[in-house]
Amino acid sequence: MGEKCIAIIGCGNLGMSIAQGLIDKPGFSAERLYLTRRNTAALSHFAANGAQVLTDNSAAAAAADIVILAVKPYNIQKVITEMNGSLGTGEKTIVSLASGVSISVIREYLDGSGSVFRVMPNIAAAVSESMSLMAHDGADDTQAREVSDIFNAVGKSITIDESLMEAATVLGACGIAYVMR
Repeated sequence: MGEKCIAIIGCGNLGMSIAQGLIDKPGFSAERLYLTRRNTAALSHFAANGAQVLTDNSAAAAAADIVILAVKPYNIQKVITEMNGSLGTGEKTIVSLASGVSISVIREYLDGSGSVFRVMPNIAAAVSESMSLMAHDGADDTQAREVSDIFNAVGKSITIDESLMEAATVLGACGIAYVMR
């Protein structure tokens, strides 16, 4: 991750787990973390630790090097379209946590050409025991390591082929939730 700034757009339960994992990671400075949510009161703990808490997705995306889209799949197009002017023309790394939304679909919504990752963490991120599955469309080794480092802060991560993402989601996310239920 180096000195990269990270934005988590739509910081609900999963986003908060990732943010907490990053803040707890030795050497990570909370000042490099930008968190967005409509109701920012739920993020006051992060603000107290130095994170930037905003309601403006575009402002957070503009300030970040890595933008994590932790929004529901039905909101992904709207959120990306609203932020396009803030995402630049390819210098940012975009990470989508929206299940069922492929990298090619995300690319359709983006104006720029930056690296796009699709990551599926699971509910165990809340206790730093997630197995996050990652796919990307040609990111370089440095970008892949940076994204992997983010998700290793809440467990472990592995890279898989995107064609396996749906099956992995069923086993890694839904399966665990089913057993817990």
